[in-house]
Amino acid sequence: MTLPATLPERLDELLARLDRTAAAVNRKRPRRGHGDSYLCCCPAHDDKNPSLSLKLEGPRVLVHCFAGCSAGDVLGAVGLPIEAMFDDYAGQAEREPRIRWNGAGAQATAGLYQFDAAALPMPPTIQEFLDLDFPATEPLLGPLTTQQIVMLYAPPGVGKTMFALALAWAIAAGENFIGWISARRARVLVVDGEMAGEMMQRRMARAGLGEDWLRVANLANWAASNGYDPINLCEPAGHDVINVWATACGAEVVILDNLMSLAWNDSSMASDEHWQPVRRLVVQQRALGRCVVVVDHTNQAGDIFGSKTKLWHADLALQLSPLHDDPDPVLKDGKLTVPTPRFSLRFQKVRETHDGMGRDTIERTVSIGTVGQSWEYEAGREEKQNRARQMAMNGLNIRDIADELRTPKSTIGRWVKGYTK
Repeated sequence: MTLPATLPERLDELLARLDRTAAAVNRKRPRRGHGDSYLCCCPAHDDKNPSLSLKLEGPRVLVHCFAGCSAGDVLGAVGLPIEAMFDDYAGQAEREPRIRWNGAGAQATAGLYQFDAAALPMPPTIQEFLDLDFPATEPLLGPLTTQQIVMLYAPPGVGKTMFALALAWAIAAGENFIGWISARRARVLVVDGEMAGEMMQRRMARAGLGEDWLRVANLANWAASNGYDPINLCEPAGHDVINVWATACGAEVVILDNLMSLAWNDSSMASDEHWQPVRRLVVQQRALGRCVVVVDHTNQAGDIFGSKTKLWHADLALQLSPLHDDPDPVLKDGKLTVPTPRFSLRFQKVRETHDGMGRDTIERTVSIGTVGQSWEYEAGREEKQNRARQMAMNGLNIRDIADELRTPKSTIGRWVKGYTK
């Protein structure tokens, strides 16, 4: 059967399916909210109270689960493709998924559609699962490994692009970086979405490696110069480009810099609908064995911008925060010396994947350097505090500890109070 032709009728069809699903599992039925919106129990998770909002707005139906379920999961749980919620959809029911198993919604969905039980593979027993031969996760550089999703985020102007490029070079060259030990070389693909080509060249001028260990796709210029429209990672065509490039050059690491310039759609960039298409791309790349580093911005509070589900899906979350403790520029021998900008590197999430990662995830204070060169770094506040207390317990005085850790004596005094012999 073909779905209704008009979007309001397809919204009614969605509400009818949600109503049948709610009735089947004894949940609250859909009801009208404010204006033209509806509140429903979400079929994609165990929803005791309605947390799903539906609203017809222009050429689409807005589908938002306040518990974090994606629109695709919500629609799939009642057997509809997400494309059906857009005005130009012309799909046929027989082309749609007949059943989607989504936790509490699976029982209700199973009763709505016919499916071939013999064709549905059973999950393995625990022993069968333990006997499966999964590819090993391999360390690359410090906490970075293969089969990994990394979120790297910071406010504008901190140096996240320089950091990402330096990280790419270190992995491709097999060099240590900010105290992280290189396990081996790996091929890296950097996809940049906003830098001018000449500026990127200047940043990478000292990063020559030879061969093809490091490739840089400067999309802001590449697409136009090759006759392509802008490449959008919210679209399947954009996913294909990344996958073709990564496969062709044998990349084990893909760096996407940055999310806002590489992905866009009709929804707000702060919404989960903006992130979900990119999530599908990075999960696919991880399934292919690659490490994917997604560079993103922060909001005004310093947290990752937009949906918190970005961190849910990440294996590592690296936050760069600016430090404003550097002295003012000084005039020496007729030359103005400007202090090197610094930032703190903190791990907001670590999903441990190999032995020894603990020492790699200690907070660091990093001075911005040049791509292809060593960067200066030192232990972060927490590590410094622990070292100061240990030194005080070993009998060192506050002046000596302050000199050793390059920290004001007043700060050292607060840290070691009660820890001296």
